Amino acid sequence: MNAYPITSLAIILIVLLQFCFAFLVGKARGRSGISAPAMSGDAGLERALRVQGNTIEQVVMFLPALLIAMPLLGDIYSAILAAIWIVGRVLFANGYMREPKTRGPGFLITVLALAVTVICAIVGAVRTLILIG
Repeated sequence: MNAYPITSLAIILIVLLQFCFAFLVGKARGRSGISAPAMSGDAGLERALRVQGNTIEQVVMFLPALLIAMPLLGDIYSAILAAIWIVGRVLFANGYMREPKTRGPGFLITVLALAVTVICAIVGAVRTLILIG
């Protein structure tokens, strides 16, 4: 039995979001006519690649922190943080794809969700160490 079913669904959404961003890169390649391994030459392709790449950078930090913070936060609060992070990524992507200068609010939401999650992960880990010791 999964002790964190709602957070598990949120993590699956994060995986699907990353898949969507990879799909957008392929779609941008098709529109631009730029075949792999080329990564430049079309603004739409370059934006899609940055959205995908930046999201990968964020996922690598967010998911481990979320997994460590989950015992402290519980299922609902972990899922809420994941949902906030997802909303931030979607806003970031929409802003970046339209006009890169407008990506700031989405990026800020993502970074704040990450910061809260990392703090909770640290508190949870230290708390566990204190209780064990």
